[in-house]
Order: sequence, then C-alpha cells, then structure tokens
Amino acid sequence: MLTRTASIFAAVVASVAVVACSGADVQLVSGGSGDDSRSSGASGGAGPSESAGSSGASASADGGASSSGDGGQVGVDGGKQPPWVGPACARSKPNMANVRYQPAKRQKVCTASQVAQINDKLARGVPYRSIESDVKAAAPTCAACVFTNLTDATWGPLVYTSATGPAFRNFAGCWESRGKTQACARAYATADYCWRGVCDQCTTDPELTECVGRASSESNAPCVGETTDADVKCGGLASVAGCQNVFEVVASMCGE
Repeated sequence: MLTRTASIFAAVVASVAVVACSGADVQLVSGGSGDDSRSSGASGGAGPSESAGSSGASASADGGASSSGDGGQVGVDGGKQPPWVGPACARSKPNMANVRYQPAKRQKVCTASQVAQINDKLARGVPYRSIESDVKAAAPTCAACVFTNLTDATWGPLVYTSATGPAFRNFAGCWESRGKTQACARAYATADYCWRGVCDQCTTDPELTECVGRASSESNAPCVGETTDADVKCGGLASVAGCQNVFEVVASMCGE
C-alpha cells in the first residue's frame, strides 16, 4: 500500500491543497477567486475551485461530506472494526452517491495562443465565468470545449455544477482523453472524490500526505475500497502525462 500511496499523493495532493487554501466549500474541482469551488472530477458537485492546481477530479451534487453512519465497519467475522481515527484535519467520508461522471471531450479547437491566454487567466485567479465570456467573444468553439455543464453529455476541462454555481476541474476526463478507459476515469473520479472529501481541510503538504495515504490504505479507512477499485481499473494510479495540472488539462482536452 505504501508505494501506491506515493503515486496517489502525487496525483491528488496539489488540487486538494488548492481547495483547502481557498476556503472553497469542499471538493473537488476549483478554487482561488471564490466563485468556483472544488476541482476536476468525474463526479458532479463541488470540487477544487478555480485557482491553479494540479491533478484531481470529481465532484458532488451537494458539495458537502456526509456522516459515515455509526463509524464502524463490518469485519470479515461479522463483528465491527473500530471507527477509523485519521489525522486531525480529516473529515467524514463524503456521500459517494453524489459522484457522477460523463465521457470526456477531446476536441482540437483551441489554438496554442488561446490555451495560453486561458491558462494565464487561470493562474491569476480570474473567475471562470469571466474567462469563459472573454474566450466566447473571440473563439466560441474553443469556449464550448473548455467550459461545460454538469448536465452535458460530455465534459470538458471545466464543468459547472449549476447555472450559477461553482465549477470543478475534470482531471478524470483528462485521463480518459489521454488513453485511459472510461471505466478507469470513472473509478479514479470516485476515489478522488473520496480523498478530497476526507482530506480537503488539510492545509500543509505533510498533513495531506498523511491524510490521503492513510485514508486510502489503512484497513478501516474511508477510501480503501474506492482506491483499490481505481488502482485495478487503471492499472495503477501513477499520474498521467498531460494531466498534471489544470493548464495541461485544458491543452490535452481542447488544444490543437
């Protein structure tokens, strides 16, 4: 489990940090300017918000974590294991019923210059909807690829959770666009949602390293099942080239 934890951490920690530092309302896919929260994901709700960050991806409809019941897990002998006691910054497991995933877009419709302009604004924390408006005025096809909605049949790099709500960064979709199977992307998004829901209040790298590692590997931890499923379906959880951060996600999914 320990070697797997290292690759998991590399794939998720930066985007979780974005959420934790931005004060976004929990997971997974957006950040810095305050109008988009939680990032990239295959789920469908809150995700890291819109500040620059690296991999991760999923979201929930309600954007919040739910209680994990009575805190005990049924063991193989029919008894209950004690509740998982994670680091101080860990939260309850989020409501996994809220995870969603739609197939990824892969359209070569944004020029290198347009991708660079989008990424510059993302790095400066310009709100997603302001960026979308600017891009749409000059290159509507590019804007339609980059900025998508939760109800769309396919998702681009950035996915709005409602007409006025936040957006998340679709890292799982990037994995799919770079050759991973849709089953892998869906499983990765699900695991990512769990990691973020449990660990997005951790604000330092050591805290995140401990939280994500323990939440995904300890026998009674909240994200072991989701992590194992993603590990199997993806053939490992090492980071995917071209999907290391939101800038690469935009270029991989929509760049020429």
